[in-house]
Amino acid sequence: MATLQTIRNRGGLLVSIVIGLALIAFIVGDALNSGSRIFNSQRNQIGEIAGEGVSIIDFQNRVSKNEEMIKAMNNVSSLNEEQQTMLRGKHLAANDHGTIDAKRI
Repeated sequence: MATLQTIRNRGGLLVSIVIGLALIAFIVGDALNSGSRIFNSQRNQIGEIAGEGVSIIDFQNRVSKNEEMIKAMNNVSSLNEEQQTMLRGKHLAANDHGTIDAKRI
């Protein structure tokens, strides 16, 4: 009986400690997964061309520019999924002297 009373009296402290540890674990886990800018630069690369890394952001910007040009030439407001896939494929084929991971695109 005395043990139950002790747990009831100190239950708030126990719950606070558990919640605090969970918050610390969450923050540390997030910091380790997201990494710093140095570690993220490798994650943002989709391949390598002539020894230089190709950023997925740069690739998407180039594809977007080509997409805008095609939309303007054909006087349409958007391209369908098949046309977008074909455009990405043509852009990858233009860079075939390098290796790009097409699965991530």
